[in-house]
Amino acid sequence: MINQLQPGRWREGQLHLSARACEIPALRSFLLAFERGQVVAGTVSEVHNFGVFVHVDGEPDGLCTGFIRVPDLTWGWINHPSEAVEVGQRITAEVIIAETRSGQVTFSLKALQEDPLIRFADQVGRVLTSPITKIVPFGVFVQLAPDVVGFLVAGAEGMLVAYAGGRHFAPGWYAVLMGCLPVGMLVGDLLVGRLLRPPTRERLVVPLIALMGLPLVGFAAEPGVGVSSCLLLLCGFGFAYGLGLQRPFLDALPQDGQGHAFGLLGSGSMTLQGVGPACFGSVAAVIGTGGAIALAGGAAVLTAGWILTWHPPTSPVPVPNYSTGSENGTEQHACSSPAQQPPQVESPPHPSVTPRPSA
Repeated sequence: MINQLQPGRWREGQLHLSARACEIPALRSFLLAFERGQVVAGTVSEVHNFGVFVHVDGEPDGLCTGFIRVPDLTWGWINHPSEAVEVGQRITAEVIIAETRSGQVTFSLKALQEDPLIRFADQVGRVLTSPITKIVPFGVFVQLAPDVVGFLVAGAEGMLVAYAGGRHFAPGWYAVLMGCLPVGMLVGDLLVGRLLRPPTRERLVVPLIALMGLPLVGFAAEPGVGVSSCLLLLCGFGFAYGLGLQRPFLDALPQDGQGHAFGLLGSGSMTLQGVGPACFGSVAAVIGTGGAIALAGGAAVLTAGWILTWHPPTSPVPVPNYSTGSENGTEQHACSSPAQQPPQVESPPHPSVTPRPSA
């Protein structure tokens, strides 16, 4: 029978009870006395990679009821909780939640600290010089302040961040703009790769390259968030042009050099992804981010037009050889003179057949 005095709570349609809190009345009373936002003191008892256990002042003897998760320790960037606290340290923390089911109180040290990002809220456009703390394949981390780490995106996406900042978009829209391009690429690869046959993909290489560049030209008008998102989706769809180049690229390679050629292709693509944004970023410092993005789109459209000027090489049409069935023998037989051709020998009539005299 469930007693009303038994501690517990409803979650997803089920009542979860705590046998531990019922067996120790002092623990139950201790936990129910906490309120969210209350400031309490305690002593750090254990430090682990997943969090910190705390002996809360006034808890029942022999129990450890406090716990702090790693994200709630500090605003700064840490690799291990031991960088923020140590065993035996006295701390003051804010109560997040007290659970009778687990018999534990969750605290936050960060809640009592000033949010360092507030200092940068009104500094949009300010130029800072800071040390680089970490380099990863997709960008670099920069130490802007003792408790603030910034991230610089390496690649074309960095232009979108600068554009959104210059247009004073809300911070949440930065991620939306950066996500539109890969979403468009995924949709384009699925539709072009699944619905179209290889010959059709090859014919659509030039139109898709043009589709990749034309939407970017629209950034010259510096559109808002909605229009910019649609333009980036269309631009991402145009990246499906690579599917139409796979078979011609493979057919143009010798058998023993295909692996090496694909490696060079990947290295060249990565080089362009690094050099291209660097060049257009320099242009953006002169004509603005929107103009630089539009200029990059115009370069893609000009590339599509340049590909249209290519003419595939023509090969001579072989003359069929009806006597041997091989193309080489056909050309020799067709070019030989009548004197070199073997004489035609008529076969004699069968001996058992007597020709009838004509009337």
